[in-house]
Amino acid sequence: INKLATVIVLGILSLALTLGIYFDNYLKDTYFKEAKKKIEHAFSRLISEVQKIENNLKSGISFVQNDDSFIASVDLVNSYQNKENYNNALIDEEKKLIVSKLLDKVKLSLNDEISLFDKNEELIASVTKENDLYILNFLSFKDGKPIIYTKLENEYEYTIKDFDQEYKNKFKHIKANKLENSIYNLGAVTYLSKDDEIYIKSHLNIQDSYKQNILAHIEMAKKLDKKFFDSLSKDINILIGISNETPKKNLTPQLLSDNKILSNVNIEQTHEYYYSLLSIATINKNVSLKTVLDKQILLHALNEIRIQIFLIIIVIVILMLAVLR
Repeated sequence: INKLATVIVLGILSLALTLGIYFDNYLKDTYFKEAKKKIEHAFSRLISEVQKIENNLKSGISFVQNDDSFIASVDLVNSYQNKENYNNALIDEEKKLIVSKLLDKVKLSLNDEISLFDKNEELIASVTKENDLYILNFLSFKDGKPIIYTKLENEYEYTIKDFDQEYKNKFKHIKANKLENSIYNLGAVTYLSKDDEIYIKSHLNIQDSYKQNILAHIEMAKKLDKKFFDSLSKDINILIGISNETPKKNLTPQLLSDNKILSNVNIEQTHEYYYSLLSIATINKNVSLKTVLDKQILLHALNEIRIQIFLIIIVIVILMLAVLR
């Protein structure tokens, strides 16, 4: 009887352990598949948001194609601006009108930057957003040297500053050479990585009425910053943002608006969370985006099963010991 009881105990224990391992692996596999779906959905939502941003940026600068007064102002600057013999009364007043219109357009479209460059690719005017306020800037000249007029949108008077290297770097026109053919009619879109943020920028060349000469170049940008990614993370209930890590797989970086990104999604995991890294192409470097999904629910479920299996084993051992007596 004792031998039979021992065999029965061992058999039940083996069955309990087998069932425990099975459910353990089943839960891990189920949650992994669910995590993959959620992470793919997170990237899909990000792509969708970026596509909306791109379309908004393109439409945000398309006004220049039909705004005769704006084109006339640009043409005046191109025709009468003389750096050595600069007419402040004429040119600067025109630039104030231009930068005011740029402010209206960038605010109306809820974007972060807009810049206008002349036919020589030199800055005419720019509006940038910092700390929820827009800053108006336009380039002027004094004694043949460039200076910058700048003010906050809620200020009345402009402040004059030297057009130093910081401003030169800030307002340097970076040409989108690879997209030059699409810059004329529908506009082109580029991505720029700067200060752990991604700037999505639309470009459009302004041509004369005969479509023969470029009068100016206009750009509008929206930045994907921590605020953007925090808001998206809260909405989709998954952490997503820019990362310093590099994907393990050597995949070709894609544009953030390209649905091909989804084919590159590869799920990795640690003990605490599932994650995925994607490499995004920008004009100056590749940027990694990371999604993170906490394993807390899975770990809780696994612990519950393990505790239940352990309790079953203890009960069986106690019962069999009682029988053996």
